[in-house]
Amino acid sequence: MFSEANLTLCLLAFLESVFFMLLYAVGWYVVLKGLNTPVRFNQCLAVSLVSIFGDILIPTGSLTGEAFRLFLARSKMGIETGKATLSIIVHRLLNAVAFIVLLAFAVLTYAQLTMGSTPLQAGYAVMIGGSIIICVLGFYVSFNVKRVSPLIFRLTRLIDRLKGGNTLTNAALKLVDSFDQGARIIFRKRRMLFLALIVLFFQWFTGILIPFTVFYAIGYQVEFYVVAAAYPLYGLITLIPVGIPAMMGVLEFAMTSTFMAFGIPQAPASLATILTRIVTVWFTVIVTGIFTVYYASDLLSTIKLS
Repeated sequence: MFSEANLTLCLLAFLESVFFMLLYAVGWYVVLKGLNTPVRFNQCLAVSLVSIFGDILIPTGSLTGEAFRLFLARSKMGIETGKATLSIIVHRLLNAVAFIVLLAFAVLTYAQLTMGSTPLQAGYAVMIGGSIIICVLGFYVSFNVKRVSPLIFRLTRLIDRLKGGNTLTNAALKLVDSFDQGARIIFRKRRMLFLALIVLFFQWFTGILIPFTVFYAIGYQVEFYVVAAAYPLYGLITLIPVGIPAMMGVLEFAMTSTFMAFGIPQAPASLATILTRIVTVWFTVIVTGIFTVYYASDLLSTIKLS
């Protein structure tokens, strides 16, 4: 069945994967520009690709990738810790908002076409509602860090008392001040936030296009809303910090099962899953791995030493 796949559409899926990675970097670049940070796009692209490589290599609900990104934002791009942290948090929150909008659209379309309420739709409603609450809280804390800083300082003072000294508290003071200054700057440039949101919306749209294109490449016609509604369900498994590189085996099972739950037969569901994973994992590992070796060799050395 691999030989029967449409080569042109397969190549298109690889191109969509490239755009997915590029748009991820563009979104972060726009956020950094909103913070008046003098960075070049090639820096953002390289660091973003290293971050993606970290998430694939050590799946911990994106924590590994963001730790890589924070480390390189400071060491390679020269961004203050507070502003770098803020940019990553805002980027992730905007990413979540864009994903929620696309998910809500897909679910509403699915509900209209199926004409009725199902347990699956109720589950989606809970997922969307919970995500909105988390995003609202995340934005509130990000733009009002001074209000929650007393809790942070209580914790750092407690740790300092146990260790002796006030090193951690002093570091927290600098971090909060830098974070707050960045939040004030970017809040005045809300147009940049909106622009980043639009970019990230197209990023998720491109991500959904990959399995959609793959289905057509193997000759199985599927509605876009079906793939769009299935995408977040099997994507949830990536948030579980199981630590299996590339979530091998786990995500393949989740993807195939989800597609089958939406009425797609096992054969095309399994084949589409395999081809999609080749595009989104193995191709991505090659691209991001090259950038990691050439741009972040010091990061790899630090990991080896630890």
